[in-house]
Amino acid sequence: LTEVDKLRARLHVTKKDGFILSSEPQTMQLPWLRELRVLQRSHLEAVARMSMLAEFDVRAVDAFASCFYAGEATFDTTEKRDLNVFQSYSKMDSPRGERPYVELRKLLLDVSRILLQPS
Repeated sequence: LTEVDKLRARLHVTKKDGFILSSEPQTMQLPWLRELRVLQRSHLEAVARMSMLAEFDVRAVDAFASCFYAGEATFDTTEKRDLNVFQSYSKMDSPRGERPYVELRKLLLDVSRILLQPS
């Protein structure tokens, strides 16, 4: 597994959880889900780099976090449309956004603890 795959599992943003990355095929159907949440791959990669204590784009990490508390893009799989047709859902309207947001906060605390430890 790649670091991005491990991070997706940790944050509960896998295909099974109803999330796809912008780089994944848009025609994928998950029979148990009516809609998919589309996440920008570059944002998730920035979070993965941050978790490995590598150089990362803070704006991309912020954008990733914003997907779960400000709104997120969705792709309704019941209609054959392009990914350009997005709807916005707030965290309160989307229970699937709650768990990734909580797990992301835990990840940020884990990284902060590591950085704050004396060398």
